[in-house]
Amino acid sequence: MAERIVEAALSDGVSTATFFLTDQYVIYDYATDRVRDGIHPLTEFPVGAASGFPASFAPSGPTTSLDTGLRGKGPYAEFAYFFRGANYMRVRTAAASFDPLEARPISLWNLPGSFIPLDAAFNGALNRDAYCYFFKADQYI
Repeated sequence: MAERIVEAALSDGVSTATFFLTDQYVIYDYATDRVRDGIHPLTEFPVGAASGFPASFAPSGPTTSLDTGLRGKGPYAEFAYFFRGANYMRVRTAAASFDPLEARPISLWNLPGSFIPLDAAFNGALNRDAYCYFFKADQYI
């Protein structure tokens, strides 16, 4: 069996986590300990959105993949961020809408060019709650 690695994962920290693999995603429900409603195409993300990821950011088909995702914190807690290549998209989670509607360059995050594309990202916790971490190969920021 071929190895399949989740490319991005986001948790609301309370009841669900969303896992992304190529051009699909699933929503895992902590309370029921199972995936809700089966597998969905990225064209249906976020749930309730009119058209999913803009085609310029995540073209349809099996070659689509996200590099990583990150849940916003503090004043950005209502957002989730998705990274792909040299661009990112911001999703307003409560309204299930992209904000803004177009991809933006990752350079706005002031990451070194050697980190693009990203391998992974996650939010810190406990005494590192104010931080997020970005990974590329054996390095992190």
